[in-house]
Amino acid sequence: MSLDPVEAEHSLKISRVHLLLIKCMDRERYRSLKDLRKRARQRQIFCGFDRRIYRLPRPGGAAPRTFKHSGKAGDIIYALPTIRALGNGANADLLVALDVPVGETGPESAAGGIMVDRRMFDMLTPLLAEQPYIRSIAPYSGERVDIDLDVFRDSPLPLDRLGISRWYFYFFGITADLSKPWLRVNPDRSFGDTVLLSRSARYRNHSLDFRFLQRQPRLVFVGLEEEFRDMQRQIPRLEWAPVRDFLQMARMIAGCRLFIGNQSFPFSLAEALKVPRILESDLETPNVVPTGADAYDVLFQRQFEHIVERLSSGRQAVLGA
Repeated sequence: MSLDPVEAEHSLKISRVHLLLIKCMDRERYRSLKDLRKRARQRQIFCGFDRRIYRLPRPGGAAPRTFKHSGKAGDIIYALPTIRALGNGANADLLVALDVPVGETGPESAAGGIMVDRRMFDMLTPLLAEQPYIRSIAPYSGERVDIDLDVFRDSPLPLDRLGISRWYFYFFGITADLSKPWLRVNPDRSFGDTVLLSRSARYRNHSLDFRFLQRQPRLVFVGLEEEFRDMQRQIPRLEWAPVRDFLQMARMIAGCRLFIGNQSFPFSLAEALKVPRILESDLETPNVVPTGADAYDVLFQRQFEHIVERLSSGRQAVLGA
């Protein structure tokens, strides 16, 4: 059913008292009117945002060179395909706003803390500097930029769904092949026989049991020490590999046999590198969508164990060939 603008606007002017009277007298009309009001509000919100700040790059114009992002770290990784596409694959200057409180710039989690601090920025910089389409990385200090990648934070976009990399496509009129790698690093071959695991406290599927991974020949955790200690209670022989920066972490992930993680930062690296990977999907916030070859997202225990066993068997057959 098409949305008539005049009818839609009229539906929003009906008072709550009038709406309750209609509910009591004509349930079918009430349901129809309620649906119309919902769609009218959505149209009002999206059109208002479109007129206010939605700015597309000019077709045929010079490629944008300066990009600003406030983090979080995983959001920055997922924004890289857009930076590469808009910048024609070269000479992008990325400016990262530091110490922006979580939730300050949009309807995000009120978990506290900040997006990216100086320590996180310093850990990201070596990895981003390795990418051929990034010319420079620096803290943002209020200068004018060509592309503000934070536009999604003040938009009506539902941030608990879709795929984070795709969020940017809606605002800048571009697309990118998300099935192909967008990070490039030299793999750390010392992890070639290793299943790498990462699991943050947030974004968990609590129906999954990780204890069966104890059977893997070598299982190494990447992430925070408290996250490692939590997982070690399920998998006592789990090893921990602390890192000095995210380039080192990316090199480990690029060289591993299999990566398993939830919707936290290390999985963004595995997704960008396109290594064999399994995502522990959080049904409440399905905003990470593995794409391309060797990408699996799991919801059920039997599915999880089957995929790990199949991937492990395939690897052993290759090693024995």
